[in-house]
Amino acid sequence: MNVDPHEVLWPDVPFRLHERLILAGLRGSEAHGTYVPPSDPHGVDDRDIMGVCVLPREYYLGLDRWEHAESIKECWDVVLYDVRKFVGLLCQQNPNVLSLLWLEPEDYVVQTPAGRYLVDCRAVFRHRKHAFDSFMGYATGQLKRLTSFGQFRGYMGAKRKALVERFGWDT
Repeated sequence: MNVDPHEVLWPDVPFRLHERLILAGLRGSEAHGTYVPPSDPHGVDDRDIMGVCVLPREYYLGLDRWEHAESIKECWDVVLYDVRKFVGLLCQQNPNVLSLLWLEPEDYVVQTPAGRYLVDCRAVFRHRKHAFDSFMGYATGQLKRLTSFGQFRGYMGAKRKALVERFGWDT
């Protein structure tokens, strides 16, 4: 599914995002091929994007600090990371950020040469021991969320809340 980067409602950041965004792609249901559009009676309300930025020089000289931003604006659920924070999470085998390096080509919203380089180097960030620990922790957390029937946590649009009320979980 192609997304025009101009239609995304990006988080507010203290720099010119369009000059600093090197990689952005789909995450969540769209990235996994399970997206159901809001027009469907059982559709979801949000579209998830993750992005990586190379910050202005002053952020690397210790004069200013910024690691990430998240926002939910209308249907857009977007998270942005400074490249240093992103690489640190990759080294820890964070499942959420690893997925950005393994998308289908059409699932990238923005990909500059520097962003393409990150994707091309994705094998560098593979580590079995860290991946096992990280993915087990993630799976345990997801199982805990699944067994907490009827609880609303984080952002959940009206249709998702209705699904939880109807089925006992977010289908």
